Amino acid sequence: YTPTFTVTDSRGASAKTSLSVKVTEKEISQPKGYIRIAPGNPQTTVGGSVKLTAMYQPAMPPCQPGYFCAMVMPAEYPIPVVWSTESTNITLVTDGCELTAADVAPCLSKTAIITGMTPGIASVTIQNPTASQTASVKINILSSTPSATVQ
Repeated sequence: YTPTFTVTDSRGASAKTSLSVKVTEKEISQPKGYIRIAPGNPQTTVGGSVKLTAMYQPAMPPCQPGYFCAMVMPAEYPIPVVWSTESTNITLVTDGCELTAADVAPCLSKTAIITGMTPGIASVTIQNPTASQTASVKINILSSTPSATVQ
């Protein structure tokens, strides 16, 4: 696009100029969402279980330059992920696949049931198979027998 401009002063003298403008589309990068494990602070007892869910939070959609956009965060939803653990004090079960720390075969599931085997802290990690995203959560495994000291 090349518009031409003419400028005339009060004595009638004029000058012309032109300007070349090249308009191209700018590629807008799409933001990525993130994954997390819900609940965020799980705990159970030895012999007890807790259900974990893999959640995906989509990113805020981009607003095209020059447009007004209502900024409403999309709702998060459960997604199938690969569950894993290196902790030996829990058993992790996803849709019929039982995993222990020695297992390396992936199980793709939206949820996992964690069963405490011995007291302590265990860690569970999820990986989104369609993106390079991981998330982890620590699980507190409490003793199943309450302790009391009598003096």
